[in-house]
Formats: sequence, C-alpha cells, structure tokens
Amino acid sequence: MRPDIEFAERLMGPATRRLFHRWGWIPQMIGSVFFLAFGFGVFFELRPVNLVAAILGPLFSWPATWLTFTQALRTRARRSIDHPNDM
Repeated sequence: MRPDIEFAERLMGPATRRLFHRWGWIPQMIGSVFFLAFGFGVFFELRPVNLVAAILGPLFSWPATWLTFTQALRTRARRSIDHPNDM
C-alpha cells in the first residue's frame, strides 16, 4: 500500500471518515463565522470579540479542514491506484 494511503488510514478510522463525510461541513461553517467575527473585531477594535473568536475559530475549523484534506488525499490516492491513466 502507498504511504499516503497508509497515513490517511491511520489518521482517520472508518467511523471518523463517515462522520466528517456527512457532517464535517457544520464545524467548518461555525469556524468560518468565528473567523469573520475576528475580522470584524479587529476592524472595529472589539477586544472581547477578538479573544473569543481567536480561540473558537481554529478550534472548530482546523480539525474539520484537516480531516477533509486527509479524506481527499486518501480518495485521490485510491483513484490513482484504480485508474492510473486518469490522473
């Protein structure tokens, strides 16, 4: 098995892949809202908004982004094995 597939397989189990395939967009959108709030907080100098948004934005967005990326990596690697001429 190729190293990139093994990496993605070890990083995410089947239950996690199913969960993020179906519901992964929700924490991603929540994180995006917090990043927007951080931008507004910086622009309007709202320090409490900045603090909350700076902590909660990455907490929601980064795990969802990372898991989505590894799922895409795994899918691409599988396609290249199954259909090498299509890549």
